[in-house]
Amino acid sequence: MLIELIKPAFRRIPKLTFFKDFRKYLLKKEFVNQFKKCLALLEGFLPKRFLLREVFKKSYKKGGVFVALVVLFLLLLVVFPVILQTIRLSYNKVLLSLSEYMDEVYQTERAYLEKLPIYSDYITSKKEKLLRTHLLADHLQVAYSSGIEAVENDKMIPRLERDGKLIAVGYKGDSELAKFCFFYNVPQKYRYLMPESREILIELGKRFQDLLKERGVHHQVKFAVSSALRPQEYQSKLIGRNINAVQTSSHSYGTSFDVFFDEFFVALKSKDSIKKDPNPYKALKAKLQWRLGFLLGSSLRRQFRAILTEAILQLQQEGKLYAILERKQKCYHITFLPSSHKTKPSL
Repeated sequence: MLIELIKPAFRRIPKLTFFKDFRKYLLKKEFVNQFKKCLALLEGFLPKRFLLREVFKKSYKKGGVFVALVVLFLLLLVVFPVILQTIRLSYNKVLLSLSEYMDEVYQTERAYLEKLPIYSDYITSKKEKLLRTHLLADHLQVAYSSGIEAVENDKMIPRLERDGKLIAVGYKGDSELAKFCFFYNVPQKYRYLMPESREILIELGKRFQDLLKERGVHHQVKFAVSSALRPQEYQSKLIGRNINAVQTSSHSYGTSFDVFFDEFFVALKSKDSIKKDPNPYKALKAKLQWRLGFLLGSSLRRQFRAILTEAILQLQQEGKLYAILERKQKCYHITFLPSSHKTKPSL
């Protein structure tokens, strides 16, 4: 009698499909693939003897997903403390390594502060006058006699490059130049110079490095190139934005480039080491060294500018270039000199 009364109530209870649907989800290919990825990540923190993926596969084959999950849960009870210990040791190792490195960078900065003069102590009125002796007319005269026509627009660049009148000086395409300088706010498509201009840029970089080594700076220090080729169309757009931009510029011939004296880079470690070193923690340190190279260059820019100015003045006195100090743009406008040109002022 009681059973007959209960039966209708049971018929109204909805069917329990949760476990059935859950099992279907676990058997889906997407879930299994994601689960395998999680296992692969875990194995990265563990010794080689903990082959979680193999344990999961065998458990799955013998007892299905539920058995595999139970086995995995039991394994994690044993493995999880090992994971935490491994992470803790790695974390402490990274902290110690970075702390030692920061001390090294600080000592490097202090040493260079003691060895190098700041620009205001180095420069004199006579030296600064030499950087304002050869102005626009002299630079344009070199450009007119260089044997290359003015680049009117971007379309002319490929033809002049094929003819050997211009050469690409981009970061990827010119590893020799990349040892001494980097480009600062220069569009890739305008990283071109005449071959002679490129050579004097490299010579300036070498002279800069030699003068630094004479004063005990043994890291590679790079200066910034803030302008190279400027087609006349591009030059026209700059007028009004750049106080030093003029309608006719030696930049349009590829004979000149600008060196930005407010930005330097100290090569504490080669950037290429990031790709060569498979250890993720050492790669992190290498990236930090790359960023700190710019920060160190910025903190020592007054010292590096003094040595850069000395290198420019030496090469101008040797009749290899003309230089103009552009205070507003914080750069030196430099034009290479053919061997027939000679400068008169002396240091």
